[in-house]
Amino acid sequence: MNPDPGPIEDAMLPTTEAIRRTMVAVVVIGAVLVLGAGVWMGLRVAGSVAVGVGAATLNLFLLERVVVGLIEGKGGAAGGVGLFKLLILFGGSWGLFRAGLAEAMPFAAGFAALPLGVTLSPMFLQAPRAQTPASPSSPGARGA
Repeated sequence: MNPDPGPIEDAMLPTTEAIRRTMVAVVVIGAVLVLGAGVWMGLRVAGSVAVGVGAATLNLFLLERVVVGLIEGKGGAAGGVGLFKLLILFGGSWGLFRAGLAEAMPFAAGFAALPLGVTLSPMFLQAPRAQTPASPSSPGARGA
């Protein structure tokens, strides 16, 4: 296996561990929302919730790309990605609703996985903290 991903694979990966954990939280919360909708409301509603979760995950991924582009000084390219993200979110969701492929309220419930995932990911998906050994001069250290 190649330890260094190429430019295409690298562009498809979130840049930080925090974003990866947040995306995992969005997907997990979204799965819970889809399962709950399927149990209580049926498959049609669960499908609309799943589409909303997919839109939320894609939105977070593209937002991360925009922010990274702005930080790296690629303003024009980042702005293009931001415009693309906005067009996909509004135009794509409008097209889905208009065609009858998704319902607006269940879609919004699925999209709620994004703010819930962003809010809850630091609480449940924290990276393990490094243990710092006690120095000999610290209180409670042996031999002092």
